[in-house]
Amino acid sequence: MPSLLGRYVLAAREKLGLSRPETVKLAGWKNINKGMRNLQQLEEDGACHPDHLLRFAAALNLDHGLLRDCIERDQRAAKEAFEKWVSEPQEPFIIVRYMAAIYVRKEIPPEVLRVESDLCQYASAYAQSTHFYVCLMLSRETCIWFDNKGVEYHRSVATPEMPDIGPNVRIGGKKFPTLDMLLGPSRREE
Repeated sequence: MPSLLGRYVLAAREKLGLSRPETVKLAGWKNINKGMRNLQQLEEDGACHPDHLLRFAAALNLDHGLLRDCIERDQRAAKEAFEKWVSEPQEPFIIVRYMAAIYVRKEIPPEVLRVESDLCQYASAYAQSTHFYVCLMLSRETCIWFDNKGVEYHRSVATPEMPDIGPNVRIGGKKFPTLDMLLGPSRREE
């Protein structure tokens, strides 16, 4: 969903009859392609480094009060969407790290009680018996990491700024969820 900030910038640019390359040049970018990627991301997602936003705001003569209002409303909407998403129930599961960038989702047996202490005990025992690192996804909000000896070494709690707490892979500085996370539960052991 486009942000208010992105729609405001796009509307201002179109009202002035400027193309993206023209806007980027007006904003003082030497690398036009990089500037166009930043402008496109701003218009489509409302995401932009503050310094870049100031450059585009100056080039398009944007009202700073209106910019601030758009940003605040977008942040409120994102927080509400996050709170709704994180409150949706999710069945706990574990993610096993077989090697760098190779993670597999495993369902927790139904006989394991769905209380944190029992789930942690299961994940720890699984890590210890397989000698693999394990991430216990308690909920959309909380995950707990166990090393290959079954010792808890990290807890992550999702926030509106960092909602993606599970394993992911970085390629060229960009974050991607693991393939198995995209495909859903593993059926390899059935």
